[in-house]
Amino acid sequence: MEPSGATAMFSVQVDIDVLAAARAVALSHAARHDVDMLLKTTLTEALGGAVVRPWSLHHQLGSVASVIGYSALPIREIEMRLLTSIPSVRAAIKEINGHALPAVEAGQQFRFSVRLCPTIRITPSKDKSHAHGEQDAFLVAVQRGETNIEREGVYTRYLGERLLGAKVERAKLTRFQLVKMTRPHRGASAPASNVAQRVVPDAVLEGILTVTDPAAFMRALTQGVGRQRAYGRGYIRLETMRPSVAA
Repeated sequence: MEPSGATAMFSVQVDIDVLAAARAVALSHAARHDVDMLLKTTLTEALGGAVVRPWSLHHQLGSVASVIGYSALPIREIEMRLLTSIPSVRAAIKEINGHALPAVEAGQQFRFSVRLCPTIRITPSKDKSHAHGEQDAFLVAVQRGETNIEREGVYTRYLGERLLGAKVERAKLTRFQLVKMTRPHRGASAPASNVAQRVVPDAVLEGILTVTDPAAFMRALTQGVGRQRAYGRGYIRLETMRPSVAA
């Protein structure tokens, strides 16, 4: 049961036919080929807003992508929102499942996995001697003169500084790549397509964490960690540890 006064949170899985979604949503040709952009747009249009966020692409079988995430709304309310979406978008949603998250306690340990976009916004210097804008946290650390560092350590620190309510006991960088993403671009310099592409770091960390402040930790779960949380990053997947492993 949830503690008295606590806000219920839900773990949600949405199965999306990406081919049907690509035909149903209004995106440019380039944006349709960015899976994260396509899934984010489909979820937003199908459910009437940022209802499932943060989220992550769990797996894909054929044309059906299974998205998992967190929501403040119970499954019945999410399904009711789907009923008001346009028919073509609704048809792209194959199934919605979910359940309420249990309460957590201080000292409880979990295995975790999170896909991060570990970037930091850097303001321009007066002499313009260093890169600015969204920069890889590892490159920022190098620029600041840190030595004897590696991506795994820098990204683990990045996660720990942003994951309030929990202590990252250990973490391993299980995947890293630089990816090209397509995102909305507005303003006088925007291209006719209203989208632009740029390359960002894409990292997956897996490890073990300990809950230190249950309320803060639950808020962190539903807010997500790091940048690009609307586009499949920052969702922290938890697995209960066996007592023999946690001891």
